[in-house]
Amino acid sequence: MLWLLSQALWTYRSSGSQIFVADSNTLFIKRYINSSTSNDIIGARINPSDGTINYLKFFRAAPASEFIYKVKSSRFGGFTLVGSTWSFSAGQDDYLIMRLDDSLNLLWSKSFGFSENDFYTSVAEDPAGILLSGTSFRTSYWWNIFLVKLDTLGNMQWYRYFSTSGNYTDAVYDAIYSSDGYYVLTGHVCVSDCDILIMKISPSGGTLSYRVFGTSGLTETGFAVVDVGGYYYVFGRRMYSSDSSDILVLKVDSSLNLVWAKSYEGPSYKQPTYAKVLSDGNILIGGFIYTSPYAYLWLSKMDTSGNILFSFKYDSITASNTDKVTFYEYNGDYIVSFGGFVGRIRYDGHSPCTYTNFPLTQRSYLPRVVNITLLSLSGTPTYQTPFFTYTPDSLPYSSVCISTDIYEGEKICRRYKLKGNMLILDTPSEFDVYDASGRMIAKGKGKYIPIRKGVNFVVVRSGDKRRVIKITKP
Repeated sequence: MLWLLSQALWTYRSSGSQIFVADSNTLFIKRYINSSTSNDIIGARINPSDGTINYLKFFRAAPASEFIYKVKSSRFGGFTLVGSTWSFSAGQDDYLIMRLDDSLNLLWSKSFGFSENDFYTSVAEDPAGILLSGTSFRTSYWWNIFLVKLDTLGNMQWYRYFSTSGNYTDAVYDAIYSSDGYYVLTGHVCVSDCDILIMKISPSGGTLSYRVFGTSGLTETGFAVVDVGGYYYVFGRRMYSSDSSDILVLKVDSSLNLVWAKSYEGPSYKQPTYAKVLSDGNILIGGFIYTSPYAYLWLSKMDTSGNILFSFKYDSITASNTDKVTFYEYNGDYIVSFGGFVGRIRYDGHSPCTYTNFPLTQRSYLPRVVNITLLSLSGTPTYQTPFFTYTPDSLPYSSVCISTDIYEGEKICRRYKLKGNMLILDTPSEFDVYDASGRMIAKGKGKYIPIRKGVNFVVVRSGDKRRVIKITKP
């Protein structure tokens, strides 16, 4: 259940979920239903100025074991979601892609994979197609890099499968389509150590180059890449221990030659998960700061010379250290998500949630170029077309209690029930009733809310907080 704080800078929290920001008015939510292997995917259209929900759509595939890891506002219109599926697989988890139109209607979905675990971790688009990249497990090679190129209708054009020699963990975590007409990807390869991998591949799959940078004896990984003026900026992490790491930034030219590299030291374990070039030409970096048992949202703004313009830790915004940060620029502010949190944060980093300055100290960093060879592996993935149903969220007939973190750790429990054509609240409240187009069709105050045909959702207001209840009864 989603809750809204009615403030100029608004926030939502959704328990048992991970929220992704696709654009300024579109969210996607991976919601756990019963366990980590039973979930559905929710698309939400919002008003970014105040966070009002316009409408929701729910997608589910039996036995409901689909996960999304990255969402993208597509250059072909609508949205592209990538992740994994167990419902439609060649063995265990397989790669999953879903294409939705601007109204969040499903256009098509595909799955690809081998007999063991396969996960998509990134998606990028060129003018004629879509590149999916991820990691795939093989007993003889452990985790490997897997790329699949699709046309705009989801038909497979080519695939490539790479690994370093031996039982190592190789992975790609982010990909972009660059200004010079190539795909640029970053991740890591692990031989004696894990080092940052930067790959460049043509849309046809025929031209491949790569470079590996690292520090002997330390684990280093690239998690995000952006293109600014034909240079590629890679954002990563150097790990010293489970509770200590530095943030790394590498600038390379279009031939993948290192221009400069910088390391930023700060307390605790830090990891960037997302970066985006802003309208002012600077770069916003998002990730988490982990202090057991919590991971806290962290945002930094950097210029293209590597100077930190602001850096904040948001003390009341916590999630799992496996959750990702996503954001989108809106009127100079940022719509930001982390775990089950999403909210609007000011252009200077200020937020309605508690935050503190998180200083980052630059230290000397000169990575070595690591000589490795990526092997091309053989194998043909299984290709399937998953079937997703539009499954509206339904209200139970009997009373239920929804307990959700609201703001600064506060918790609220509400009870409601749907009986006949009446929604019954536990206490009298103000409410607004909306149809599927997001148009308000009724409002009032009380315990009893008449539900007639065409009602899509009800917003119940209590002080400065709002509860959104999805209705499916005709």
